[in-house]
Amino acid sequence: MHYPFLVIDPRSGLQYRLTDTGLAELSLAPISAEWAPGRAIAEAPDPVWAESLANAPVETISAVTAALTDLVLATPDLKVPNVDHLPDSRAKRHLLALVALWRNRPIVTAAVEP
Repeated sequence: MHYPFLVIDPRSGLQYRLTDTGLAELSLAPISAEWAPGRAIAEAPDPVWAESLANAPVETISAVTAALTDLVLATPDLKVPNVDHLPDSRAKRHLLALVALWRNRPIVTAAVEP
C-alpha cells in the first residue's frame, strides 16, 4: 500500500510516512480494550452453563461465545436488550446470562492524551 503523506512531528522534528496505524494513533480513534470471552465465560459467577463447562470447557466456551456473538448481531442498534419482560424459563436464564456477559465487557475508550 502506498502512503504518500510525509508527516513531521512538531516536538521532535522526526519525519515519517503516515500509515493507517499511525493515523489511528494520532486521531481520536477508539482504543479497543482486550477482552477474552473465554475467560469471562469461565469466571462468570454461578453461570447457567456450569455443568457443561465442567464436562466440556472448550466446547461450552465456543458455544457460549457463538451465542453471544449471535445475540449482539441480532440487535438492531447494538445496545444491550432488556429481557426482564420474558416469562421465567430456561431460555430466559440463558439469555440473562448472555446479557450479563455483554454488560460486563470492557468499554472502548477514546485515544485522547491527557
